[in-house]
Amino acid sequence: YAVTPLANTCPGAPANYVITVSPAPDVILPQPQTICSGNTATAVILASAVSGTTFTWTSTAGAAITGNITSGTGDIPVQTLTNSSSQTDTVIFVITPSASACPGQPATYQIEVLPQPVVAFAPQAQTICSGQTSLAVNLTSATNGASIAWTATVPSGVTGATTSGTNTIPAQTLFNNSVNVIPTPLTVIYTAVATAGVCTGPQANYTITVNPIPTVDFIQNID
Repeated sequence: YAVTPLANTCPGAPANYVITVSPAPDVILPQPQTICSGNTATAVILASAVSGTTFTWTSTAGAAITGNITSGTGDIPVQTLTNSSSQTDTVIFVITPSASACPGQPATYQIEVLPQPVVAFAPQAQTICSGQTSLAVNLTSATNGASIAWTATVPSGVTGATTSGTNTIPAQTLFNNSVNVIPTPLTVIYTAVATAGVCTGPQANYTITVNPIPTVDFIQNID
């Protein structure tokens, strides 16, 4: 602004007044992330169209999530996030830019944390006698859309076991054929893993123990 003073029709020397309008800084964000529980999110690199912009941020995590960093400045660093529930949960970051003492409009960034599907067995572990038939075992997960595959580790001496399958361990007639040894219980271990989308859950074990049939041995007395 050019300001010219005037008194009694006499102009004075003009003076200039300057108002500088700095641009409001923005936030340029990468694409949001989706990770599996227990995995590490990549660093979030923050940028702005306004040179010299700095950033402060805070995060709010869903009730089931742990591992998020709650506040910081600059880029959002890598962090390992855990979702303890059976449903998808989210961490939301609110980023505020600042340049030349001017704050910009806050922006939000999201990291979605998918659950690790966990296997549940029904009924619980079984113990049967050799030659008996086990109950069918239903394998489920609280995570929607999970599929479950299993394999069996069968000890030497057990016959009749199904060695792999999905979702249900079928009823099986199992025999404990331990010979030339002291008859002992033998256990078949079924290892199941659930998968939901791109996330694989932890291994879970189920056991069926097969007890031997007792036999009578006669010892001949010789007088």
